[in-house]
Amino acid sequence: MNTPQRIFRTCCIVLLTLVMTALQVLSAQSKKHFTAKDIPAIVKTSFEKTYPHAVIKGVGKENENGEVMFEIESMDGSVRRDILFKKDGTIYEVETTIRSSELPRSVQSSIHKKFPGYTVIRAESTIHAADSSYEVLLKKRNKKYEVVLDTHGKITERKYIRSKKGKTTEKEESDEEEND
Repeated sequence: MNTPQRIFRTCCIVLLTLVMTALQVLSAQSKKHFTAKDIPAIVKTSFEKTYPHAVIKGVGKENENGEVMFEIESMDGSVRRDILFKKDGTIYEVETTIRSSELPRSVQSSIHKKFPGYTVIRAESTIHAADSSYEVLLKKRNKKYEVVLDTHGKITERKYIRSKKGKTTEKEESDEEEND
């Protein structure tokens, strides 16, 4: 490559870098930190009526199937609950942390059969419309799995969670389970 081509190429790279940096700065400035004050009044009223003794611990705004939703993370006594609201205040989904002993027998049986020797680290009950499911974090030595089961104990989703230098990575797995 001759000198004019190198200069042109270098200028293009510098210009592209400047444009990308400017776009990142503008994007960061346009993102606003979401707080409890940003939740629509109808959503907050719905939360307070449904869970009058719960305390808001965190909030979020997300896009679920193309629809804007508002999440409220809460504590109701010792019960941790995450509620996803539609913008009209109706409840879309509720995740409640439960004790492993509160899992249905069918779910407990499936876990013991498919993951022998694993310990339940966390269990959540999820109610979405008319469907219920259970999300369970399992651990055996240095292996962790996040498993979603329906009310009959059928595994609908399974992720192997691998820790690398303090970072957690998830790997989707097929229906063929690898147990040890």
